[in-house]
Amino acid sequence: MTEPQPGGDAADRIRAIYTGRGAAVPPAIETRIGLAELSGRMDALEAVENLKRALVAESALDPKTEQLIQFSQLLVLGHTSIAEHHARAARRAGASLAELSSVAEHAVIAAGLPAYLQGMDIIGRIAQEAAG
Repeated sequence: MTEPQPGGDAADRIRAIYTGRGAAVPPAIETRIGLAELSGRMDALEAVENLKRALVAESALDPKTEQLIQFSQLLVLGHTSIAEHHARAARRAGASLAELSSVAEHAVIAAGLPAYLQGMDIIGRIAQEAAG
């Protein structure tokens, strides 16, 4: 797994968490880096990113399962824009449309019909894009 690298600046260490996993640095992370630099709170952002790395990126779960779980949790919480990001990441990690649909179906148990409908809307956009 990706360990933070000593030296360099905090922004580079944060970016390395993503690039070390073979992922692009998400635009939202770049925005947070900029805000942390402006506010003088890069230490707080780095602590949060290291926590995420330790709990998610270094888990015993495979990447597809991790992304499916993140998709599910974010659907239940109603955070659909970031849920969509994780649904797409799950697809890149090998999740089928049926697996994504199952996540949306399970979301009904914890968050009701709106979570299911939002999840299916996300999956529909992903399917349409894949179809061309």
